[in-house]
Amino acid sequence: MTPASNTAPRLNRTICMHVCQAQYYTIIQHAIQFWIILDMVIKEHPNIFPPEIACGYTMKEIRVSKKLKLKIRRIVIAGISYTIRRLLPCPI
Repeated sequence: MTPASNTAPRLNRTICMHVCQAQYYTIIQHAIQFWIILDMVIKEHPNIFPPEIACGYTMKEIRVSKKLKLKIRRIVIAGISYTIRRLLPCPI
């Protein structure tokens, strides 16, 4: 048996935007379009972002998810990286 770790549990740092699939695939490719849409989402739904978003954010990178093979963007807010992706419908 291994001893218990003293590290804090990993926090979920994923922010889900409610945009349609076609719009998401268009804006994910273009940083400026993504920035414009993200700024609109921040104004309309500030509750889905950490409070530090008021001080601004920077774009980080585009990654591909391992499971779904979807492109996702990352941003940095107050020195912490967050994954931004579209809200996926859940299968019933």
